[in-house]
Amino acid sequence: EALAGQGSFSTGYNYSFTTSGSEVTFTFELLDDKTGVIAYLWKETPFSETPMSNVSGKIFTKTITGQTPGATLRYACKFAFAGGLAVTKYFSYVVGDACALSTFDNLWKEGFKVYPNPTQNSWIVKTKDIKMSSIKVFDILGKQVLSLKPEAVEANIDASQLKSGLYFAKIDTANGSSSLKLVRQ
Repeated sequence: EALAGQGSFSTGYNYSFTTSGSEVTFTFELLDDKTGVIAYLWKETPFSETPMSNVSGKIFTKTITGQTPGATLRYACKFAFAGGLAVTKYFSYVVGDACALSTFDNLWKEGFKVYPNPTQNSWIVKTKDIKMSSIKVFDILGKQVLSLKPEAVEANIDASQLKSGLYFAKIDTANGSSSLKLVRQ
């Protein structure tokens, strides 16, 4: 996996890719403490650089249209800021796939609910009637930051010690496991 070798990140970034019909929306959030941040979406081949729109804070998004489900895209994000720039690695994304950090649907039929999301203090995860045997919370880099064994249909995930940003929870039940995207404000 070739990393774009320009600049570096002190904290890192969040990302998510989603498909709606033939449109793909790329979202990148710079976590580093920088000012004057702007972002560009980089297409690997043929190379192109497209300005991204600032949604809030240091979160940028860009939707590209006319994409074919099943096609593989390779994109990176360049963040430019006062005093330098940093480029993410190129991510391969298959149009139509749920990105690794998007919410999976396999267990929503079990009636999973999570609220409030985004949160400032804690998330409550509830199922209709199936016990959650374990909940593991991971940060954007895949590092486990919390682990619970609720053995219950409702669990409270304490977010007060977590930095603001994007997390995901892997929830195991007797019927399999599911992932939820969690946002800490």
